[in-house]
Amino acid sequence: MKALQPLELLRCLEYKSLGLSDRAQEDSVTIQTLLTVAEVASLLKVSEDWVRSHATRSNPRLPSVKIGGSRGAPLRFKPSDIQEFIEKWTKWE
Repeated sequence: MKALQPLELLRCLEYKSLGLSDRAQEDSVTIQTLLTVAEVASLLKVSEDWVRSHATRSNPRLPSVKIGGSRGAPLRFKPSDIQEFIEKWTKWE
């Protein structure tokens, strides 16, 4: 089995979480499934603390969505934001 690139892995996670198995259904998908801190950490191969730190600083590098209004509210991430982060900060040599 070939290793998936991060962007391809994001697409697969979206399809899996929506219960879609056929990529031909891509055009019919109008919502994005939000990723957890653990999923983003796994995709970026960093710790969950790193993800939280970069999402909650005063000038965050990782845009996030807070579920609820409290200080300890769970963070979620739009796959498209993570994809943009990867494209912006990845340097392919």
